[in-house]
Amino acid sequence: RSGAGRCPRCCARRSWTELGSNTWDELGGIEFGPSFRWMARVAATLSEKASVMSELVAPKGWAQRALRVPVELLDSLFQTAMLIEKKKQLQGEFMAPFAIARVLVAGGRFESGSGTVLAETQIEDEEQKGGSSITVSMKAQQRSGLLVIVERLTLVKASREAFLVA
Repeated sequence: RSGAGRCPRCCARRSWTELGSNTWDELGGIEFGPSFRWMARVAATLSEKASVMSELVAPKGWAQRALRVPVELLDSLFQTAMLIEKKKQLQGEFMAPFAIARVLVAGGRFESGSGTVLAETQIEDEEQKGGSSITVSMKAQQRSGLLVIVERLTLVKASREAFLVA
């Protein structure tokens, strides 16, 4: 295993893509405000077990708060699951978080001056129940010592209207 904040050897073998502002326009039709746009670069593979490596960086103008793990960082981890969904041609469907088996936070706290958070997202189960859900697990590390592990996040197809405020 690599140390906190260090890129694993597998990163060198991946082709990294810089993300532009249009990325968020293509993530399941969800509108993300500027403070939730942390994904800077991604590297995806579609091998036996689909995975996405991503570099998460606090956006310009974002203000550090008292939380050990910013809500926006956790949301960005959830967004990486939608990148796998998009890569596997499941895009166009609105997928909402439904269940999480476990969240582990260890080490230090997020520090905006400590650089990139390196995250890896892997599919655990896909297209259960007729393609209506996908389950992923995520791991994120930062040089500050922060480690966040999200085990078995299940996203389900949902109606966008159920999440719209009237």
